Amino acid sequence: MKLLPEVKREWPLAANLVTTGLFLAFGTGWLADLSGAAWFAFISSWLLAAMFLSAFAVVRHAEALAVKLGEALRHADPHARRHRHRGDDDRRDHVRGQGHPRSPATR
Repeated sequence: MKLLPEVKREWPLAANLVTTGLFLAFGTGWLADLSGAAWFAFISSWLLAAMFLSAFAVVRHAEALAVKLGEALRHADPHARRHRHRGDDDRRDHVRGQGHPRSPATR
């Protein structure tokens, strides 16, 4: 079946749906008393893990979309064509110690 690989690939969505369902059903009781350090650490870790799973899944989907649109890794590729802005040469020369073209040191 074609559905099984999709479900395996989207397991973070399933984990977040389970987390949402459990917190909707039992969250009031679970969050009523967080005075125990172990319970607080468990709930906090669980929610933090769910947030990270969601964030990484969004990034994975964004990268897949970028590949489809031909925008993948443009900024990470050192050989990619860079957009230049007016004045870039002036700034680079200044950084290299050659000064600004209108400065007294370069006249």
